[in-house]
Amino acid sequence: MAKSIEQFEKEIFSEVKSEIIADWPNNFVVIADSGADPYCIDISSSQGAIYTSMHGTGAWEFEQCAESFKDFLKEIVK
Repeated sequence: MAKSIEQFEKEIFSEVKSEIIADWPNNFVVIADSGADPYCIDISSSQGAIYTSMHGTGAWEFEQCAESFKDFLKEIVK
């Protein structure tokens, strides 16, 4: 049986450290990465805004990189 969004949001989990990632936004779902830097879609955003953060800095500090999933796709095909 598929998990609901609510179940998924409660399980933001690090497989590496075997613990929940405390500073990870519950509404961000990883859709891609570049050199381990995650690209996440904000599932609470009506347009599906895309955010990214640098991996390995000690904290997840996300910045918006596209206003929508559609805009993100346009950027990666350039």
